[in-house]
Amino acid sequence: MKKYFTLMMSLFMAFAFTACSEDKGGDDGEKTVTSADVAGTYNGSLEVTLGESEPIVSEGTITVSASGDNGIGFSLENFKLQQAGGITLYVGNIALSNVLLDIDGLNASFATEQNVKITAGTEELPAGQMWMGPMLSGENGLAIKVSGNYTDGNLVMSIEIPFNGMNIKVKFDGTKSGNGSVGGDDNEPSEPEVPVAELTADSIAGVYNGTMAVTLVEGTQAIEQEGRVEITAAGEDKLTLSLKNFKLLSDAASGTYMYVGNIELTDVAFTVESGEAVFSVEQGIQITAGDEELPAGHDWIGPKLTATAGPDGIPVNIDGNYSGGAVSMNINIPFTGMNINVEFNGTK
Repeated sequence: MKKYFTLMMSLFMAFAFTACSEDKGGDDGEKTVTSADVAGTYNGSLEVTLGESEPIVSEGTITVSASGDNGIGFSLENFKLQQAGGITLYVGNIALSNVLLDIDGLNASFATEQNVKITAGTEELPAGQMWMGPMLSGENGLAIKVSGNYTDGNLVMSIEIPFNGMNIKVKFDGTKSGNGSVGGDDNEPSEPEVPVAELTADSIAGVYNGTMAVTLVEGTQAIEQEGRVEITAAGEDKLTLSLKNFKLLSDAASGTYMYVGNIELTDVAFTVESGEAVFSVEQGIQITAGDEELPAGHDWIGPKLTATAGPDGIPVNIDGNYSGGAVSMNINIPFTGMNINVEFNGTK
């Protein structure tokens, strides 16, 4: 009888232990959010404030990617600023990476400040318009602050972009689409990832139109003018950069030009880093006469300058990058006591 009682008690305790174990992890379980839960595409509203002006509200989409268990990245593509009077400022693509999540159960918060280089968007723009982000962010990028939180498929973010004395503020409130939320019952399949096209010399090649900021003497104010750069493939990982019929606007008030000629740099090697092609070259070049008809009394001065530079030609240094159909270049020409500097930003 005693053995029978002991056996029954053992079975009862085993049953009770099993029941408690199966119950654990229900509504009061310890499930926590991860970066994979936060990742997705969020559609919602963008509230943009330029300085002290009234906020302007428009629709917006932000993509979040996962990086490890508690790291994420943000992508705001084809970002446009709607201004008063129906004026649109086309900014471009803004991306931040390696943002750490502060996870508390099913809630995740984040805050970061990063220097960001804005790249050109991929949308086709109206005639005469261009993506301004690459030019505005320059070589060093803009210090962008981002903070916000994620809860159950909802993302709230605050973005601050200090630029040229003005503080641009963007507030985003969006809901994830496609792959549901933590613990939810949304079984819609997530969209398949689209492979990123490999950057090659052929994919970079093209004619780029944009703006040039030209400084003839170091320390003087730059003169802005329209510019055009042609890039052709020279092998799998090399480019040829050409400025044809290049002329410098020497006096903006009178519209006076200095007619230079054709500038060409060959065998410019590039490397691909995180979807961006980067190149840097230093060459001595021979400037040739352009083929445009010039106003009476004017001539192409490039060949004359080249003749005085010696057998090595005129020294030219170029640093630049390509991303998303846009090219940014810094051209430096130290010559006869002058330090001519040209900054070019253009789209294909």
